[in-house]
Amino acid sequence: MQTGKRRIAVFYQADAYGRSGWAGVRAELARHGERIAGEATYRRGAQFTGTMRAQVEILQAAEPEAVVCIGAYAACAAFARDAVDLGLRVPIANLSFVGSESLLGLLTEDLEREDAERYTRLLVNSQVVPSYEDTSISAVREYRNFMERYDPQVPDELVNEPYTPFDHSFVSLEGFLDAKLMVEILRRLGDEPSRSDLERAVLTLREFELGLGEPVSFAEDRRQGLQQVYYTVVDGRFVTLNDWEGRFS
Repeated sequence: MQTGKRRIAVFYQADAYGRSGWAGVRAELARHGERIAGEATYRRGAQFTGTMRAQVEILQAAEPEAVVCIGAYAACAAFARDAVDLGLRVPIANLSFVGSESLLGLLTEDLEREDAERYTRLLVNSQVVPSYEDTSISAVREYRNFMERYDPQVPDELVNEPYTPFDHSFVSLEGFLDAKLMVEILRRLGDEPSRSDLERAVLTLREFELGLGEPVSFAEDRRQGLQQVYYTVVDGRFVTLNDWEGRFS
């Protein structure tokens, strides 16, 4: 709404996750007196090598001003690629679940800089953690220090095909923060932790500092510890979006 775009379409995975995201978009649009302009789905497990032509054409017919994608990185990258190739040149937004680095890798692999920019210029991804490049944030500095010191790798028994982990990513930063919070919860459980006491320990967290500048708090009516959402766009990699109008107007 901040950029004046009101006709919002949705591309989503045809399962409970995708439908939940669809419902969230619908509810938020309703708060502004709007409705979903068009919608298209895909089957879970769709690959980047497949085509999303049919989905793009469905949404093109709805004449959206932006598309919100709710799905996994392979399918969302395929949709973004086919949208550009078929002339649907509107902002394409993805949720943090998508896996930003993996999505970007598919859209830019083996492409020259100019072609890569063509496919990524209108992407905007939400994140539930700040940029792992923002070392002004103490938790980010701690995360980067630990990643460099320990160089965590995926256990061999879990790897079925060649895989190289990212040096840093939004997903691993989120995992680091989750682990840091879990350690505090376990500390509060005491020397004899039990499953039955877990919820009680979580609900004792009030204004707990993770090093993000936003304290974590839980309560009976507050089951989401952090409220901040961060938005990112591509400039070689996903970076913090500071100017909505300048980027998308």
